[in-house]
Amino acid sequence: MSDEDREYPNNVDIGGFVCTVCIFISSITVSLFLDISHNIEGIV
Repeated sequence: MSDEDREYPNNVDIGGFVCTVCIFISSITVSLFLDISHNIEGIV
């Protein structure tokens, strides 16, 4: 039982970390996409 109790918080911490990274990457991806779209419109 102690092993399971010990693993649970770690899984939650890892999940929160992954969530934060996903949001961070998504923000960068959206910013880059908007910049590229703007540049393409400028070229055209």
